Amino acid sequence: MKDENPHFSYGETVTMYIWKKMKKTINIIIALTISLVLLTSFIKERNVLYLYINSNDEIEINKKKVKIEELKDMVKKFIMNPYNENDNSDQHLTEVEYFGKVVISKAVISIQCERNTTYNFYIKVQNEVEKAYSELRNELSISRFNRKYEALSKSEMIAVDKCIPKIISEAEPKYIWKNGKLIENYSTREK
Repeated sequence: MKDENPHFSYGETVTMYIWKKMKKTINIIIALTISLVLLTSFIKERNVLYLYINSNDEIEINKKKVKIEELKDMVKKFIMNPYNENDNSDQHLTEVEYFGKVVISKAVISIQCERNTTYNFYIKVQNEVEKAYSELRNELSISRFNRKYEALSKSEMIAVDKCIPKIISEAEPKYIWKNGKLIENYSTREK
């Protein structure tokens, strides 16, 4: 007798079918988790600029308070690292269409904020980081193609994006500064 249900093989129960599908999903989740762990383990601490927004809507970078007006230029300097300083991101040489061999930043911008940070200030910080990337991409576009980034062809935009990759991480901090002490942020604990 031929099995009428195309989803189940002959003699297979619904439970066995569901288990097989769940097992496949679990394997995918495990593979993605392993990939994420491997990826993050290859990111040097030097390549991450931690922007921390406290509950008073103040920006801290390496425990130093920074004004919002200074942020864009600090992000640009961190990404480009024109003098190869150790406190800015690493760079590597790679081949990019239209540009040939180019030195590319390994920068990751990590934006973390406390729960009591106002949404408006968080958006201001995010906008300053976006402006930094936009300005860098525009500067490169004008120097290479004599046109702003928005006026480039799709393939030219992709090339500029490869020269100035935008990697932004947004996460709630595991630790927070409170009364001058670094304490664990219990709101991020797994329950």
